[in-house]
Amino acid sequence: MVRTRRQAAHELHDENTEQPVNAPAAALKSRREKRLPGSDQNEAPSSDTRKRKRHQQVQTDEHENEAPSDPNFYNVTTNNVRRSRRKAVSTQKDNSGWRGHTFEPNRHHEYAGDHIAADDETREADNAAQGEAATEQTDDGRVNHESEAEVGANEAAEDGGNDDEGSDDDDDGNKDDDNAAEALERVANADQDTLTQGETLDNITALSTVTANMPYIEQELAGKTAITANVDCAEAQCLLQVMGDEAWTKRQEKWHDAFVPPNGNDKINWSIPRTLLNKNAVLRNFCLSADLLRNICLDMPRAPDMEGQRRYLAENSQSVRQSLSAIQNCTWKITEGTIDLKPRDASSRGTKKTSYDNIVHHICAQLIPALVVVLSAALALGGAPMETGSTESLGPKDGEFMACTLQIPLRLVGSLSQLYSVMEDETKLSAGRQAFAEHLTALRNTLFRSMRALRDEAKERLAKERLAKERLQRWEAQERKRRRLREEETRKAAYERHMKLFVASTQDPRRNYYDKWGWKMEEDEKLLDAIRRIESPAMDVLVRYTPGRTLEDVRERVKHLRNRMRNKFERQGQRPPRWCYY
Repeated sequence: MVRTRRQAAHELHDENTEQPVNAPAAALKSRREKRLPGSDQNEAPSSDTRKRKRHQQVQTDEHENEAPSDPNFYNVTTNNVRRSRRKAVSTQKDNSGWRGHTFEPNRHHEYAGDHIAADDETREADNAAQGEAATEQTDDGRVNHESEAEVGANEAAEDGGNDDEGSDDDDDGNKDDDNAAEALERVANADQDTLTQGETLDNITALSTVTANMPYIEQELAGKTAITANVDCAEAQCLLQVMGDEAWTKRQEKWHDAFVPPNGNDKINWSIPRTLLNKNAVLRNFCLSADLLRNICLDMPRAPDMEGQRRYLAENSQSVRQSLSAIQNCTWKITEGTIDLKPRDASSRGTKKTSYDNIVHHICAQLIPALVVVLSAALALGGAPMETGSTESLGPKDGEFMACTLQIPLRLVGSLSQLYSVMEDETKLSAGRQAFAEHLTALRNTLFRSMRALRDEAKERLAKERLAKERLQRWEAQERKRRRLREEETRKAAYERHMKLFVASTQDPRRNYYDKWGWKMEEDEKLLDAIRRIESPAMDVLVRYTPGRTLEDVRERVKHLRNRMRNKFERQGQRPPRWCYY
């Protein structure tokens, strides 16, 4: 039997009792005895004392490898180690995160990280050194080898336990997840526009009827396909031409220059007396709102730049809403006030009659033509060029509008119709004013049809959106069900695999070993122990350890065991010992 170092030290200590095993320790002990009070420095220890100390030392060495009897020994030791590590790797706490400061690693954090990394490297180096020391082979055969039973069990697990089904299942599951993600992306991209425009189309689809006083329509989201309608604006050209008639501005040509001079002035040139504007707040607000709305229409991008129009409306939505609302409110108040001043019969005369005639005059000569100027700027948003001073190109013949831009001329046409209703009785005998009414009605019907077409298209798009969402929800539900089934199958396969391994572990490894190799485990252990200890064992002697085996069988088995153990060490990345090559 190979002697251990501790046994050799004990034997050396027994043979020479006068010389201590550890000379420095003995010297230290003697110095301590000299410092003890009342001790005789010249007195040598007695023979009984030396024997008693040797007995205590040997007894301590014999019980050195026994497990501690205290159940809390390991917990206390672990806590002490953790506490010492915390002290060695103490870091400065950084509380700048909760103050809203940008976190910057300081030197303490880096220093602590270096210590932790150094500790990890030290532990890995120690583990590697221990592994090399444990597997280091020497010529005298003193090496820590595992038994043949462990070798056989490990090789059996390597032969039959390298189950790739789990990895294959994981790969299949990852592929299925990738396919599911791709399919989900395809379904989502199929209706990308309809899936993101529902909120902005609700204010269009919620319109039960299209009127001039309908709720304000917000612009659609930028970056999405706009819902547009082509509007025939030929009637608007007729309105512009009628405004130069004797019944309105009394200027056949260049009537537009009277309201918007070609000198670059953005404001409408109102010819209403300033005293009247100062006294009448409603009329003053009407003029200011008309100026503001016209400037907005001039600054807004035109079709086909729908993206620019939506961005502009998103920034100036409040101004557009307020100006349109102010024009409609002022128009209603002017209309109601004019109707109250209207005389009951044509023969009535007086101050009331004079006020009524003045208001009708301002409506015909100022308010309606000014709104037509604003209407031409609003219709120019459809895309046709607009040249100042030319009445024939103030509005496009065919324009492209969204609901958010089409509502501007539609509301203006409503205000024009309301103002025209005040003098409906007086315009029956005027051919110019009757022509204006006909063109205004035709334009109003055209705009209303276009707005209804936009509403119907928005409803159709929302219906497609709902179908797309329902289809997406059904697909997601099916995908969740398929994923749940795959996970259930994976868990079931893993459970069955673990049960097979458990059943295999409960069986006798010796019987499986004999079924696999044709040799008993005890026979291989005896042969392996012999070739480890003896460089060239005699085969006839080994035959005695394996009854029923011939000399040739033993020779072949020894060769097989050497090759098998050599391959095992090489697979583990270790250097095979010398006895594997004899």
